[in-house]
Amino acid sequence: MKFLETVKAGSALAAEGIRLWVDQPRKLNLQVDHDWENRNYGMGELIRRAPSMKRIHLRCSQDNHDRRFHAVIAIDLEKRRIAYSDSSSGLLGDEHRGAAMISLALLSLPVTLPLSPVLVAWNQWYKMQEARDGMSRHGRALLDALKGKLDPDTEALLRDALKNDWSYMKKVDRDVTLDEARSILSTCDLVEDHLSAEEAAEYDDIEASGFQWCDDVGDNVANGHFYGSRDHYVRVCNTTFKDAEADELVTIFRTRKILREDDAIEE
Repeated sequence: MKFLETVKAGSALAAEGIRLWVDQPRKLNLQVDHDWENRNYGMGELIRRAPSMKRIHLRCSQDNHDRRFHAVIAIDLEKRRIAYSDSSSGLLGDEHRGAAMISLALLSLPVTLPLSPVLVAWNQWYKMQEARDGMSRHGRALLDALKGKLDPDTEALLRDALKNDWSYMKKVDRDVTLDEARSILSTCDLVEDHLSAEEAAEYDDIEASGFQWCDDVGDNVANGHFYGSRDHYVRVCNTTFKDAEADELVTIFRTRKILREDDAIEE
């Protein structure tokens, strides 16, 4: 019996390792929970007061497990994109990947390493599917799991949100050169936030500043953090610039708004 349990545990470990290396979507068993807001009247009332957000409430299980749980997919109606801060994690490949995932990747190496040519090809196949569909592999899995379970308008909205999400990720999830960073920031609106003297005192008198650049459609494409005369960072898309390069990049913008305590200075 212990042998069978060991084999079962080993198979599960190998399967999770393969899924991790390939970024394979989970198998989702979803049902739309149309009555959730009625059963949760207080929460439903709060949700109805947020007309800029569309929420799809779900009863779901993953990878053929019987345990069901409530989940929600939230869509920002203004941007027509997934609102991750208001959505349940894990449905779109946004699971937390900390030390446990690193351990899983290492433990599964005896299986995944010999299979690496197959896993690379499998991942490439997913990338081809993503290019064809204009959405992530996880978005496609979610849409397929909900096929025929949503009204046509909601399904079309979800499809648009997943496609817009994919376009946004393609825009920001890439490495850029310093010249490309300069070009990107020159077309963006910068909001620069400084700590007050009282706030800085709480950080041992280290003056801190934050920077956020948004492009012409309102997407956040770059962020920066300065801590006194040291530790200057600016991240543009998927590339982090430091020190002198960061000092230069904070001078590049289309418009700038400086927030200092309760005052805002616009340029």
